[in-house]
Amino acid sequence: MSKKSKRPGRKPGGHLSSVPSANKMPLQLALNLRVVDSLTPDFVHWFEGGIGEAADAMQCLEVVRLFLTTGQALGSGSTATHLQEADLEEVAETLAGTLAGDDDGILDGLYDALHVYVDYLKESGQWTGSQQDYDHVHALLSDETDDNGPDLPDIKIPELTDEEQLRAFSELPLIKRTTRLLEWIGAGKDVTSTGALRLKDIEAAAAAVGVEAKGRKNAKRPLELWEGDEENLSAVLEVGSMHDVPVLREIWLALAQSGILSVGATRAVPGAEAAHWNSKDLTARIRNLRVFLTAFLVDALTTSGGFWSNEPELDNVLAMVLVKGSSAEPLEVSEIADMAENGAGGDIFMTIAAMRARPKLADLAELGLITAGTHYTVPPVVIGSLPPAIALVLMEVDEDFAAEEFGDDPDFAAFAELTDGDGEAYRATAAAPPSNVIHMRDARPAKTAGKPVQNDSTFQLKIQLKGSTPPVWRRVLVPASMRLSELHEVIQTVFDWEDYHLHSFDVGGRRGTRYGPRGDDGMRDEARTALHAVLAKSGDKLDYVYDFGDDWVHVITLEKVLDGGDGQELPRCTGGRGLAPAEDSGGVWGWADKVAIANDPAHEDHEEIREWLGLAPDETLDPKAFDVELADEELDDLR
Repeated sequence: MSKKSKRPGRKPGGHLSSVPSANKMPLQLALNLRVVDSLTPDFVHWFEGGIGEAADAMQCLEVVRLFLTTGQALGSGSTATHLQEADLEEVAETLAGTLAGDDDGILDGLYDALHVYVDYLKESGQWTGSQQDYDHVHALLSDETDDNGPDLPDIKIPELTDEEQLRAFSELPLIKRTTRLLEWIGAGKDVTSTGALRLKDIEAAAAAVGVEAKGRKNAKRPLELWEGDEENLSAVLEVGSMHDVPVLREIWLALAQSGILSVGATRAVPGAEAAHWNSKDLTARIRNLRVFLTAFLVDALTTSGGFWSNEPELDNVLAMVLVKGSSAEPLEVSEIADMAENGAGGDIFMTIAAMRARPKLADLAELGLITAGTHYTVPPVVIGSLPPAIALVLMEVDEDFAAEEFGDDPDFAAFAELTDGDGEAYRATAAAPPSNVIHMRDARPAKTAGKPVQNDSTFQLKIQLKGSTPPVWRRVLVPASMRLSELHEVIQTVFDWEDYHLHSFDVGGRRGTRYGPRGDDGMRDEARTALHAVLAKSGDKLDYVYDFGDDWVHVITLEKVLDGGDGQELPRCTGGRGLAPAEDSGGVWGWADKVAIANDPAHEDHEEIREWLGLAPDETLDPKAFDVELADEELDDLR
């Protein structure tokens, strides 16, 4: 459900402690109220799962009954399971005027209650209107109840000549360090099967980007360094992977994403875009630098690993600082310090996020991407890469919100076409010439209607383990009416998980709704949510997160909506690739390291890892292996 119906201090249906009753009961109204009565037990349970108490749920339903009663008197066509957009404003305002003389608080309470109810209908599969009908009703209720997302200032992009841009780029510490790294890479360097530099090369690569670090076998991954921890900040890092050196990792990934570096199975070499880094063609060179900077900012604005990979607060703080620093309203450095030291209005997550943001902002300042005097400000040449970076981040975590922010801007029309791994689309989008002013509060664009999903439809899903190299994915056919709790069992089966750990379904990105087992704090009950209530049309996605320590994120994409199962029993596994990771293997990076060690007889941990994995002496570990027939057989117990 949208977060707008859960605003602090507001109960759906507030101010409506007494309600009028209808003296007459037309047949259609009687049928509508009977449907509401039949939905009441399920609605109350759903409401208690993440919004409020049963009494508030009953108050919300009283508003729905009032809406239907008033609508009947006005000749509206709304039913208990299909509130029509054309009726909302007229009926709600009439009802509000009847109750309290057009009091704004009453109207807000009405919209809040109807917003909750409509979300319930959709999520539980009870909505009988089309997807387009739902989108329009939901948009109207959302716009009436609250703003969409944070109130951010416009980004003002300075007008710089090519010569001014090139000079400014050349002076950025980030670009200087990246240039040194590219010079060190030269014609190419050997990499592991996971695409990381070998341990022996980490020290030289880290030195190129201004960091003292060296690779060491069996090195424990260092905890994130906190500001004030001078002893660890000054120590030479001993790491077990290139990815444990944040600046090196971020520059490496940005080079690969922007096509300047091509990372293969055994070697990293200059990519197709590498020739433009120092090109005499000024336009090509600036485009190359801007695409790289955009890619770097995307990684800088998204955190990963552990508990924080599923929480938006740190990312929100970083984005807020950069966006405001690009506008006429920069944030004072003391504000973040005060949030970190004195709390953030009782929000412990935002307080911790501010504490974690301070060293991250210090890193960005060291690279020249922000200045931190009395205010956090963004240098003019960096501002041009910030809007596409933010849009790309939003596309990753919440496509709808990204569309709201950037959908009306012609320079960013290509964002809707972005797909995972589409480097050409990424580079074309990141290099789009920016407008002079990027408005952060663009109007919501119209959404296209999808084919209505029927309860007897079959969904073809692709479930991919995010960040896995080589890719690990499964294709399954499941009933559209399947509950999320049942889909959890399907995923556990086809990925060979053992259900040892906690899990959740995250719908709508980081700003969306989380589902899990009944009783888990803050989650909706997955056993009472149909799959077709959260996936409606081809291309829709949700995340399944397993093991909140290792954070195995499975991206679930609805590839096709089929009319029926063609007589076959469901669920079925029809395709896939990649060996399923072992439980407790440390996430995608930890698993990739273990596979590499298990297949490297020269590694000192070779025997230990093979024993941990339970491999026979002559058994090899093929990370690309997958037996679709065996996976399908394992689903027999779920059919």
